[in-house]
Amino acid sequence: MTLMNILVLTHTSDTGGASRSLTTVMDVLQSEGHNVLIFAPFGRFFDEWSQKFNLIKLWEPPACMWMIGSVYSTGTNRFSFGYMRILLGLPFLVFAVRRSLMRFLNQNRVDCIYVNSLTLFPIGLLLHQIKKKWKLRIVWHIREVLNDRLPSVLKRFIVHSIVSAADRIIAITSNETIAFQGHPVQVIHNNPGKHWEETNAQKRAASPTLNVCMSAGFLVGKGIPDFFHVARIVRARFPNVEFSLYTPRPTQAGRVDCAILAAARYLSSSLNLAFSCLWAVSMATIDGGIHVHFDQKMSPEVYQQYAVYLRTDETGSPWGRDIIEAMALGLVVIATGKSEEFVVDGVTGFLVPPGNPDLMADRIIRLISDPLLLGSMRHATLERARSLFDYNNYVRQLRECFIFPEDKGSINRMADLNDNKAQDVNQ
Repeated sequence: MTLMNILVLTHTSDTGGASRSLTTVMDVLQSEGHNVLIFAPFGRFFDEWSQKFNLIKLWEPPACMWMIGSVYSTGTNRFSFGYMRILLGLPFLVFAVRRSLMRFLNQNRVDCIYVNSLTLFPIGLLLHQIKKKWKLRIVWHIREVLNDRLPSVLKRFIVHSIVSAADRIIAITSNETIAFQGHPVQVIHNNPGKHWEETNAQKRAASPTLNVCMSAGFLVGKGIPDFFHVARIVRARFPNVEFSLYTPRPTQAGRVDCAILAAARYLSSSLNLAFSCLWAVSMATIDGGIHVHFDQKMSPEVYQQYAVYLRTDETGSPWGRDIIEAMALGLVVIATGKSEEFVVDGVTGFLVPPGNPDLMADRIIRLISDPLLLGSMRHATLERARSLFDYNNYVRQLRECFIFPEDKGSINRMADLNDNKAQDVNQ
């Protein structure tokens, strides 16, 4: 494989699953001998990346927050003041990114650009031009699902923007590939990382009680009200069961936006108004057994405190990173919709239609009432995680994504030359 200088473009370096997945990808690329250069906004992973990798540059990416809020998160198009402000500034942001990239490429040798998000689609056409000028390869990891409710014109533009730039497109489940029909997309499941396998190999202590956790952005559409609803139902019958939500702290604009949206949509619901108010504090506890942890990095040690992982996304999108982390440590996953590639309903966990917290609560109560079922599901989850998320297989698949046709041709030509030399020596 040809060793390359790979420039990574990411829309986040925060504590969410996208940053954790990107860290795994960059670890693999560096272990394969590639030189990793990073453009990233400031966040909790920024310092860690700057210590581990060769170059990291602070940038403000044109990841359109309106699209983040409506393309794959909320399941519908909703107006938001903060999102609209960023949308209006998008042309200027794309122009600023173009200048920054051009200046960087003039001063540094780059062989390949790795784009780590579908939400960076506004720079697709820009990268198409840059690729021609500098003869670069582009690998685009889409990672998110395009909302079916988007206007078809906008959806086609997003797909065209990515396809026109990318030499190779990667997805984490087959659900992401639906919008890219007719274009080759390689599915590579996320991987929790080598150290997760090492933790899994060690004997893990059983959780003293059937505690439940969830990791999600504190945004409209992420199903946070459903999480609280499930917690209250279960704790009404089993008060010893604790629920914990792990989430990045929202920005100030996000807090104002969501408070307005919550007041408008849920004026009659004191619960939802209460969860919006939680954004003003760094740590909150509800009912003594429902906890909200802001800005805590998810790690094997965090997951090991729990027996069940809950995923209450409103759209049922197949969010992969948090689910596979939980599965890798033997947590039973109860999730909304489209996670069939990971969760086998009734065997390694339960799949529930979005917007049905009562049914989710019922599934948790079943596990509490039947310890043998819980034990068998945890064992089945570990076995499935070992087969799906084998680290060596993941490395092989990722390596192949950075081998391009011209590289394969040069490798074959080199093999032919070696064969010819060997024949000459024998003669």
